[in-house]
Amino acid sequence: MRFVIADASPIHYLVLLDVAAFLEPLYERILLPETVARELQAGQAPHAVRQWLNSPPAWIEVVPEAPREETGLVRASIDPGELAVVHLALKLKPKLVLMDDRAGVKETNRLGFQTTGTLGILSRFAELGWLNLESTLHDLQKTNFRAHPKLIRQLLDAHYGKERP
Repeated sequence: MRFVIADASPIHYLVLLDVAAFLEPLYERILLPETVARELQAGQAPHAVRQWLNSPPAWIEVVPEAPREETGLVRASIDPGELAVVHLALKLKPKLVLMDDRAGVKETNRLGFQTTGTLGILSRFAELGWLNLESTLHDLQKTNFRAHPKLIRQLLDAHYGKERP
């Protein structure tokens, strides 16, 4: 069975865009460290995200965190959720980690794990014909998701070609 480990941000935005269900056919199982689950249920998370995680789909698994041994492998100063993801990845060796935060991605890649974030996931969904990338990115930009407009244009150009208006 395939699985990925996810940080809060991609789950957060995919739930807000109402496309999180597409994760299951793509990855089969999503593992969330307890710290990440708590972030998604915290009071500052949007109601839709908190509600979604209160009754998660069967393919979401919240993984209890064991006490961590300090190995010295993790060098970056990253937030607790990303740190929990990195430690779980070191333990379970997934093929892919879902994460947006630059420092977390850099550290995860440094440790040898492949990563993709919200934009990469949405692009893959669009490649599979599951959503319209342009309208979905338009909706994403209505949230507090931050991406440079040039990156959004490059993603749309790569997907649709430069003849797009």
